[in-house]
Amino acid sequence: AQAIQELVATEATYSESMKVVVEKYYTPLRKQETSQNPLLLALEIDQIFYEVEELQGLAQHLHGQLVDKMNSNPDASNVSWIGDTMCSVAPLFKLYEKYITNFSAASSKLETLRRERPSFERFLQDVRQQTQTQLQLSSYLIMPIQRILRYKLLLERILANTAPDSPDVVSLNKALAMVSQWADKCNDAQRSAQRLEALERIERSLEGVQLVSGERSMLYQGTLKLARPEGTDKPQTLQLFLFTDALLIAEAGAAGGARAAGGRARVAHLVHVGTVRHKPCVAVPAGVDVTTLSSVEDRPDDEIGAFGFELQTSKETYVVLAPDLEEKMRWISALDYALAGSPKNQGIKGLASAAGGAVVVGACAPSAAVSTVRNAGFSATGIVRKSFASRSFSAAAKANGGKIKAGSWVAVCQRVGTSGRLPLSWTVAAVSCGVVLGAVLGYGLYRAGSYLKRRRPRGEFVPPQLGGDSEEASAAAAAS
Repeated sequence: AQAIQELVATEATYSESMKVVVEKYYTPLRKQETSQNPLLLALEIDQIFYEVEELQGLAQHLHGQLVDKMNSNPDASNVSWIGDTMCSVAPLFKLYEKYITNFSAASSKLETLRRERPSFERFLQDVRQQTQTQLQLSSYLIMPIQRILRYKLLLERILANTAPDSPDVVSLNKALAMVSQWADKCNDAQRSAQRLEALERIERSLEGVQLVSGERSMLYQGTLKLARPEGTDKPQTLQLFLFTDALLIAEAGAAGGARAAGGRARVAHLVHVGTVRHKPCVAVPAGVDVTTLSSVEDRPDDEIGAFGFELQTSKETYVVLAPDLEEKMRWISALDYALAGSPKNQGIKGLASAAGGAVVVGACAPSAAVSTVRNAGFSATGIVRKSFASRSFSAAAKANGGKIKAGSWVAVCQRVGTSGRLPLSWTVAAVSCGVVLGAVLGYGLYRAGSYLKRRRPRGEFVPPQLGGDSEEASAAAAAS
């Protein structure tokens, strides 16, 4: 009962909050957009208040439905109306998915306008004074982001407090399944929006590069140094961005100041991650205790190898230095993670699977052909009665005046069954068919496995953490 009351009460609060957004913010701004000096342009209003009218109407409708159903069902043990009500409105939750997709861009736009337009900031402050609330507009706008998950949690509590043999369980389970599906979609939309926002932010900081593309997302980024580049007294600083499908290397200059016009960093290389390899650089002398090395700064040349690794790309090879052992291990782990998911590497695996299938099936094809012939009735001791071979033998003899024509397939099958060996022409045909079939099966199984993996996405990359006093971890970092 408490969860039911909380569902109704929170929906009332949420509906009223969205009403404030529409009546106190959105509508007044929309009315003055055609004035001579509008606070916001129509496009800016659309971006910040995307779908808020529709969400406010949906919240008001759902709250009304919940209140009506609760008042018409005085029996506290009957909760089927909750599941029925949520199922009826669940298809409209598509609005939340669209809202969440736009939310990151809307939030960024709102903060930018607050900084750049004092008149708009004064308007926001005036509304807060009128409504006598401490909540800012951004606090209202984030409420829809959390709402679908709140529905899911409340439905789970209501279901947990409902007897398993109650007939209401059916409608509650159906409602929970629908809401959970929309919660997953909203989470995916939020992650996608955050991914695109991160790419756009990096793109704006660099000169002449297009990063927003397909399913690309950021894995890791950081600053590394070139190991004593020629013509410089100090290692040159590189800014590296590792994506799921590419590695971008930007030159920050020896003092981090080599910038293009407009303060954007120059891009040295943008290469496909499938062409990137890493390997150890200069080995550390045996007498050096790597667990005592905390920073690359002011280290002699023979100790630098503990912090560095060789980064090979399709365009150039770099010997780079991490600021410490932990950062080095993070980069190596990130590169391994990216390479494992590289489409190029997956293509090589697909070809390897096809080749393996071709070899295995092709090698087994001759013996499989002999077994097939014998299973058809052409045995080593003669033709099995009432078998396919017996009927075929009789039909062939009848068609040739009671004799089997030499060289016919029946005669060849009889010899194969007796000797257990295929003629050369049949061996070539069997191996050829086996190779083709094996390649198709091998590649097909690989593609099926890849599809299943995509259905169960890899976990997000989590950089490893090395303990400060973990000698084994530090030693592993240096050895790599």
